[in-house]
Amino acid sequence: MADIVLIHGTWTGAWLWKPVRDILRTAGHNVFTPSFTGMGDRIHLADLDANLDVHINDIQKLIEYEMLDDVILAAHSYGGLVLTEIAARMPQRVSGAVYLNAALPEAGECMMDMQSPERRADVLGACDTECGGRFLPKRFLLKTGLEDAEQEAAILGRTSDHPVKSLLQPVSADRAKLAHVRRKVHVIGSRGHSGRFARDHEWAAAQTDWVATEFDTFHFPMLTLPRETADLIQAQATGAG
Repeated sequence: MADIVLIHGTWTGAWLWKPVRDILRTAGHNVFTPSFTGMGDRIHLADLDANLDVHINDIQKLIEYEMLDDVILAAHSYGGLVLTEIAARMPQRVSGAVYLNAALPEAGECMMDMQSPERRADVLGACDTECGGRFLPKRFLLKTGLEDAEQEAAILGRTSDHPVKSLLQPVSADRAKLAHVRRKVHVIGSRGHSGRFARDHEWAAAQTDWVATEFDTFHFPMLTLPRETADLIQAQATGAG
């Protein structure tokens, strides 16, 4: 049995990971799916305007108070920034890192730095005009890839505007701080990924201590390929991947 923490990304919450969480728990693993402050089941805290440090602390305090060691972290999208900082802050506790269509930052970068100039201008402009400069509107969520209309509606109905401060604060750690993590995987969905995520994937593939793999899906493999996603995370937990 392994301790696994699943970290969500922009506009979502812990609920995003439910299909994968259920598979991993059935397999006997100890799985945590926290929501960031102001997101998901913690949307009632949205007025706190959480920044990246707050979201990092959400995960760090979970690990500390649950007394987790030898933990596997799996992050999606924006959650990759949080994973990178946690691995740097808690090097003795993190044994595996799975970046699932996730940001793999260099020191000094924020999530908005990883967007194209056009997308950055669009989302920040909408932040100002639609959300008072505090949140990024959830309408910018990337394509889910779900074919069932009811299922997609259930997903979209739980998304929420994302606190912009968390996306504008740069990380202090970077990918070099992951050297101590024994098992590292970068996964990219081959359909509709961003150019930056593709470059991060190429970087991971060129490293001798990383595994780079590709899923034939869109941005949310935990929804479209839950079994494959769970198997990949479990492989890191068991040392098989």
